[in-house]
Amino acid sequence: MKEVVRELENIKKHSNLISIGKRVSKVYVYKYMTLKTAVTCLNNNTFMFSLPPTWKDPYESRFYNADYHKVEKHPFDKRLFACCVTENKLSESAWRMYTDEPNEPCVKFCICIGQLRRYLNIYAKLHGATLYEGRINYSLNDSEIDGLHLRLSAHYHSFFDNFGLPEYLNLMLLKRHLFYYEGEIRYMLMGGSLDFLKEHLFIEIPWSMCLSKLSIDAQNPADEEVLREALEKNSEYCMHKYSLQYKPYVPIELENIYKPFKPITIEK
Repeated sequence: MKEVVRELENIKKHSNLISIGKRVSKVYVYKYMTLKTAVTCLNNNTFMFSLPPTWKDPYESRFYNADYHKVEKHPFDKRLFACCVTENKLSESAWRMYTDEPNEPCVKFCICIGQLRRYLNIYAKLHGATLYEGRINYSLNDSEIDGLHLRLSAHYHSFFDNFGLPEYLNLMLLKRHLFYYEGEIRYMLMGGSLDFLKEHLFIEIPWSMCLSKLSIDAQNPADEEVLREALEKNSEYCMHKYSLQYKPYVPIELENIYKPFKPITIEK
């Protein structure tokens, strides 16, 4: 039997942060985005969370707007904002996804997970919300997710016999097995004074204090300069706001996942 429902566990260091399943022990996680989005994030010091219905894959939000009245004994507010990062240092799929737009290179943020947790927890605390962290569950395929809500489903009883918040959060971590290689971690914010009338939530993150490094597609040196300028402004912002005696240093690396190959001759 596949493990589909993980238990909740408090993370003592961060009062408003709860882990779904075993706590992520990585030091760094990664976020991929277009250069345009990266510059906006650095300039505004923001990290975007979104409502599940805005996600491209409908399977990921399948259980967000479901009707649970037949299985829940104690109804609770199921609205949430979420955002994903990945454990994959080099994700070819993410790199390709964010370079699909013409002349728009991909940027990879290498983020210290401890600092990310710290500032997301601060935001949650300020708004009376709870932050949940959990690895995406890729154990079910399309047809298993399609029929999960039916009593004849092999996993129905795991989720719905004693349906509550842990089971709901685990449903919100489901993604088709087809995407197992993505290695994503999802952060979800619930409750408090969050404005769920908006599709997106922009959380203040002092990026220069959370980043280990930035990587950008090596094709165009001018793109690197645009990114460097935005990072420079962000570092100045962090120095001013946090009264730092030093300037946060974040290196920018040029990265090209598709190295050029010379023509080859097949040996006989």
